[in-house]
Amino acid sequence: MLLYRFIPLLALVLQGFLLYLVLRVKGKRGVHRVFSVYLGTMALWGFIIFGLRNSPNVAAAHVWEQAILPTLVLASFSFFFFTTLFTRRSLSRTTILAIVALAGLLMVVSPTPLVLKGMQLRAYGYAPVFGPLWLLWIAGIYFPLFSSFYYLYRFYRIAPSADDRNRTLYVLVGILAAFVGGTSDYVAAMGLLPQPGGIYGNIVFATLATTAVVRH
Repeated sequence: MLLYRFIPLLALVLQGFLLYLVLRVKGKRGVHRVFSVYLGTMALWGFIIFGLRNSPNVAAAHVWEQAILPTLVLASFSFFFFTTLFTRRSLSRTTILAIVALAGLLMVVSPTPLVLKGMQLRAYGYAPVFGPLWLLWIAGIYFPLFSSFYYLYRFYRIAPSADDRNRTLYVLVGILAAFVGGTSDYVAAMGLLPQPGGIYGNIVFATLATTAVVRH
């Protein structure tokens, strides 16, 4: 159980280091700056997960979980905007405003009982009790990830060079790792897995994506 409780600190340190690598890239462009927001958000997520897993009681864990959910929204949508820059895809002003509005709505409702009723104690530790809009909320944060995967796959097929294809492949594999890991968190909360694996998936995701960005 020590690994379960303290692995978020490893994620925090690793993602902080990856953020440092991106920030020190010479000749930074928009793609680097937006990706820095994503990495900073994921480092914050690791810190909050650590607080959740080491909470003294369910009430304290609930407060940490309320902080986690908006962070996941910010991470998902910042990664989407990174993807549009990475794949050199342009978006209309109307599309950007609609996406930002959706992200804002998801962040506002995420800490409420509509999404998070409370917390429960599972064999591995604290887990969320889902509210009536949980599935819609999950669909909302998966939407930018699926869109990112689609954009990246399309770009991979038409990439002008082998380097572009390799970089894109890193990010595609990272998204798959994040999706599998994140989904395991919710499945574990329903008692169908021994413990969640989202933290591991996001470590892989951040590492592979950072490799692609630093080489961009």
